[in-house]
Amino acid sequence: MRFKKFLISIILVKTIQISFSQDMYAPLNLEITDSSLANTGLSWETPEAFRIESITHLNATPFTGVGNADNSPVAYFQRFSGQMLSADQQHGKIIESIRFYAFYQGSFQPLVFMTSGIESDTIPDIANLSNCVLSGPKITNPNTFQWNDVNLFNYSGTIEDTSQASTVTIDTTMDVWFGFIISDYVAPQFAMGVDNGPAVDGYGNMMSVLVANNNTNSGYLSFGWSTLIENNPDLTFNWGIELNLISNNSLNFYAVYEDNIAISTVTPACDGSEYCTSESAALGPRPVGFHEYYITSVYNDGESIASNIVSTTISNSPPGNFNLVEPDEGDIYQFSENEINESIRFIWRDAIDPDEHVLNYNLEICRENVCWDTTLTQNEDLLVGSFCRFDIHVQDLIHNLNIEDNQNTIIWSVLASDGYDTTEVDDGFGTFSINLDFLESYENFNPTDFQLVNAYPNPFNPSTTLSYYLPYNASVRLVIHDIVGNVITNLVNEYESQGYKSVQWNATNNEGQSVSAGIYFYSIEAGDFRQTKKIILLK
Repeated sequence: MRFKKFLISIILVKTIQISFSQDMYAPLNLEITDSSLANTGLSWETPEAFRIESITHLNATPFTGVGNADNSPVAYFQRFSGQMLSADQQHGKIIESIRFYAFYQGSFQPLVFMTSGIESDTIPDIANLSNCVLSGPKITNPNTFQWNDVNLFNYSGTIEDTSQASTVTIDTTMDVWFGFIISDYVAPQFAMGVDNGPAVDGYGNMMSVLVANNNTNSGYLSFGWSTLIENNPDLTFNWGIELNLISNNSLNFYAVYEDNIAISTVTPACDGSEYCTSESAALGPRPVGFHEYYITSVYNDGESIASNIVSTTISNSPPGNFNLVEPDEGDIYQFSENEINESIRFIWRDAIDPDEHVLNYNLEICRENVCWDTTLTQNEDLLVGSFCRFDIHVQDLIHNLNIEDNQNTIIWSVLASDGYDTTEVDDGFGTFSINLDFLESYENFNPTDFQLVNAYPNPFNPSTTLSYYLPYNASVRLVIHDIVGNVITNLVNEYESQGYKSVQWNATNNEGQSVSAGIYFYSIEAGDFRQTKKIILLK
């Protein structure tokens, strides 16, 4: 079997404005194949009218071969009346190919006839091929003890012409005969397989003994048609022949509905030219909770009724366990006044999310009853191999934790969140010490130069902290602008006293509206001081 790759494209609900039709064939037997948070999978059977179907009178896979004992050429055919075809709803389907079960070697020439049902035209004209509609290439070396498939072509007057693929459709006002002229076999190794019966007499067992004649279109003359049973009452079998039909309807795509809302489309893999009967779709991550799904078929003329409805509850798996790495328990950091711009590195093992969510980490740092936390997104700037690393300036720790003493014990911890659940670090928390021999009090620590500190986190989502130092009182203007210079928001525009300052930006503009992901710049004007730095917003 040949299968094509399934394509899924997300569509807006408003793009499907098609009325439902009872006359359109719907998908069948919808099932849920995966209901994890990372992916919801569906599978279903192709609509009956669209899949390749085989018409045959066979009751089982052929088990033996039957043939003519004198090695003469023979025609073995099956026949379907227009009434039979109508009852099976085959009208309008294209006759695409024919297959046969070979037991031994021989030459197999495929032919398809349509007869009007009028008495004089009820049998195929083997000699002149006057009511032949399809033929195909002669198969001279078939695969034995298995099925052989042969594509059919419009009959143009030349029996093996393959210039035009079949466009012949089933007309249920006519009978269809299909089969093979078989020659070059060696009895008793009879080439054509048969089932074990019972025979559908007059339909599944038609035959004609032939004689070569180069003056006919087919190269043969027929001695007339009979059945296997007429030739031998013990041969109550049907020929190992099947005729393959494909839909003449145009199935454009399948519409996938979740909770009565169209969420995606699926391009058919079984497009009417493939030997397949099933479809599938991977919808990717879906929201946590209870959901119902159904599928429709969308044709040129409308949309089918819904398939059966299936339901599932999608649950979340929390982030995996992880642990703190650095600072190690009991580490002591010593900084002089000249090292105030140095950083302390915080490292923890990356938590693995079973549902493949991008995680957010909340890094919390505390001194006594003062805590400072920041949210960090699991991205390439944070990750180093299987670890997360984030550096914090000593001066930022001093000001955000209100550090006033020379020696300080710091507690730190990390939480991992996938947007649904939160996992605490295995260690609970870690401790380390900072010794600042030069620091007598917070009030005595004053900057000597203007400075715009690097934003943290950066990249960020949903907010970042912007800090700066003022060596003396000054009018300060701190703005965010986009990559072309448009002002997004004014964060600070006032006269401020000397010292350390910080402000948070939550990725909104002056109107309080969320801005899109991308590159932004933050600029400070304080007295004669000017400086600009880059930040990146992730969504």
